[in-house]
Amino acid sequence: MKLKEARLIFNEIRNLDDRVSIRPHAWKDHPERKFTPLELLRLLRGRGLLKDNQYPTAQKNSFLGICKDDDSKKTEIAIIFEQHKSGHFIVIIHAFREVK
Repeated sequence: MKLKEARLIFNEIRNLDDRVSIRPHAWKDHPERKFTPLELLRLLRGRGLLKDNQYPTAQKNSFLGICKDDDSKKTEIAIIFEQHKSGHFIVIIHAFREVK
């Protein structure tokens, strides 16, 4: 999927509760980043930019949602789109923010 198509789908479904899921890795495997599933949903639905995921270790066909958290720290949320009979779904697969 190209970025232009991803942005259209993302903007169409990101506010639909039944179209977004979060893999436990995004909030559970790095407790020092202090994400909660609720915060990830809020950040995904807030202001930000969706771009191609260019990291060398990125999952194929994933995208990054770039935004700032409540403390103005840059946050990156990696997502993929899954296609099901009922349409596209957003899956949050990873989340990062620098913790000092």
